[in-house]
Amino acid sequence: MLSFFQESLQKFGIGTAKYGFSIATPASLKDGKAHALSVRVKGTTFIIPSSPRSLTCAANVYDGKFERADCGVVSGWVWDKLNPDVALTVELYEGNTVYATATANIFKESLQKYNIGTANYGFSLATPASLKDGKTHTLSVRVKGTSYVIPSSPRSILCGVTARIGSEITEEIARSGEIGVLSEPEVDYITLSAAPNPTNGHFVASFNLKKNEQGTVSVTNMLGQAVWKGFVAGNGGLIEQAINLTGQASGMYILSLSVNNQVRTTRVFLSR
Repeated sequence: MLSFFQESLQKFGIGTAKYGFSIATPASLKDGKAHALSVRVKGTTFIIPSSPRSLTCAANVYDGKFERADCGVVSGWVWDKLNPDVALTVELYEGNTVYATATANIFKESLQKYNIGTANYGFSLATPASLKDGKTHTLSVRVKGTSYVIPSSPRSILCGVTARIGSEITEEIARSGEIGVLSEPEVDYITLSAAPNPTNGHFVASFNLKKNEQGTVSVTNMLGQAVWKGFVAGNGGLIEQAINLTGQASGMYILSLSVNNQVRTTRVFLSR
């Protein structure tokens, strides 16, 4: 229906000037193809002058960032501005080799801060063991099934063979729930770290233990309640333990490593 007031029509004395129309561009036209569109008066053959007009609308408008790549974690975010409720699948690749895929559906507070859709567009995956071969790898992330490469790609990493062994054990842990050990020259110190941190629930605890040392890894909430616990035997090297807190509430947790009456702790922040 022609009902919008047009000041330009009033200026030239054209009737009531309430003859404007406006139609939201249909989603079916947003397919990345060129369309030649015309407008006519319904029920007649009168085609409004200046028809047709050509229109090409992208099917998808992506944005995001490849934020991190190291020997433990690959992470970032991506969304489709035209389909904000869709969780995209991303591919980690180098050349013609795809190493891993992940779903970009993790809540990121930084995106919420800037009113970017639902803010559930983050992705995070453990660095594949095949990349831990002592060689430099130049990695990129793209939206699966498209040629869209996420900004800040590529990123380079160099991970030693020892780190690869640790990752293979971490993957076995994910399958069996057991603690893994890897072999490396003997060390006489204990360290403890968690990555990524903050986490959406999945993170990796990394620590060094002396050969044959026995220890306990645990995660407690702020009420002092243990929400995760496992046992570890040292072999003189680095251990990477996958931990899953996706069933827990957002907040701060304490990651602890207890060995020979010594305790190392660090804070882990769970954010959804």
